[in-house]
Amino acid sequence: MRLKLRLLVNSFKRSPWQVVGLVLAVLYGFGVAVLGVALLIGLRFADAELARNATVLGGSLIVLGFLLVPLAFGVDDTLDPRRFSLYGIPNTRLATALAVTALISVPSAALALIALASIVTWSRDPGIFLLGVISAPLVLATCVLAARVSTSVAAFLLATRRAREFMAVVAILALVLISPVIVVLSSIDWAADGERQVAGSRTSSPGRLSAPHGRSRATSRPGGRAPASCTS
Repeated sequence: MRLKLRLLVNSFKRSPWQVVGLVLAVLYGFGVAVLGVALLIGLRFADAELARNATVLGGSLIVLGFLLVPLAFGVDDTLDPRRFSLYGIPNTRLATALAVTALISVPSAALALIALASIVTWSRDPGIFLLGVISAPLVLATCVLAARVSTSVAAFLLATRRAREFMAVVAILALVLISPVIVVLSSIDWAADGERQVAGSRTSSPGRLSAPHGRSRATSRPGGRAPASCTS
């Protein structure tokens, strides 16, 4: 923990332009967080179906961002677990410490604000509010651990500059290609389509069609009478 805090303090002791860039990045991150908080609070008073679709889609994009951004662009992983292999720290203690220190960052703080705002979104009912309180820390832990694992993998796979440039190009192409897919998926009424599919499967179930077929065979005999085995 102390090492992580010392690294954050030392990041402001660089050249003036690097400090300016770092401050702008921090302001941008918290600006996005404030915008997300405002949207989530506004969804509290919106239609429940709209709030559900927006939170599911937005949450999925946030999880993918925490998982793929380190792999795509690479991150300077100062707390790489391989750097502590010579200190004899137990694996359980090291993994726990790295997971806790991963919470000390601008993206983690912004995500924590968004997770807290999601509780307000689902404060419509006591039961749903309780689920929102439980899910908020789970979302934060999932994204932070995903970023931690992706950062460790990126430090191993993207060790060379050519590998980082190649992954950056692949990530940009993926973003360009996935944008229309996201727009199409967000415009689909999943609830209505699911109800139509269920209704169609019920009307075409074999049990409903077998009864008329059996009656037609029974009444197709001469005289329109069913056999004795059917009437007994």
